[in-house]
Amino acid sequence: MDPEQNTTFYDNYVEIEYDLSKVLFIATANSMNSIQPALLDRLEIINISVYTIEEKVHIAQKAFSDQATRTHGLKAGQLAIPQPMLKLIIEQYTWESGVRTLEKCIASVVRSIAKMVAMDENAPSKVTETHVRKALGAPRFILDKLINNETAGVVTGLGWSPNGGSVLFIESSISLGSGKLALTGNLGDVMKESAVIALAYLKAR
Repeated sequence: MDPEQNTTFYDNYVEIEYDLSKVLFIATANSMNSIQPALLDRLEIINISVYTIEEKVHIAQKAFSDQATRTHGLKAGQLAIPQPMLKLIIEQYTWESGVRTLEKCIASVVRSIAKMVAMDENAPSKVTETHVRKALGAPRFILDKLINNETAGVVTGLGWSPNGGSVLFIESSISLGSGKLALTGNLGDVMKESAVIALAYLKAR
């Protein structure tokens, strides 16, 4: 990917020389944290925001549902996946910025009902929560319920990752100690500074 060497790129595997000066490389990633700095420095970064739940439902309705029914041998209109069931799958079985896992989950649900059709069982025309649970099992992700700040010793925060955000409930307890601050886990510098500032504030008050 060095512009100075692209005209005389030599592939050691097939032992053929290529001219890559007119080639455009496109790479995709859910997170840039795992990309080597030397490679990242040569890339033009285009950030694309994550899909909202409403957008994922729309994508699933327009693309994945019909495609999954055709792929698994069902006729058009033979099986419907209502919006509430799509939202249930998104919230409880996927945790990603894209829709790759969502497509697989929908395919699993449709495949389980297509099996019922093939076995001459009483197959439904509409997916229900029972069918989702049977095909995908117990929920993998459970949304946290909102807790107000009236509970003593508990404060509400927000956590972020490339897959999305979530609500954090930080609890405190009183215990004897030496007054030193112990930080555990793989914390970044900003998180460490925030903890030190919080301790300094507590001591000052």
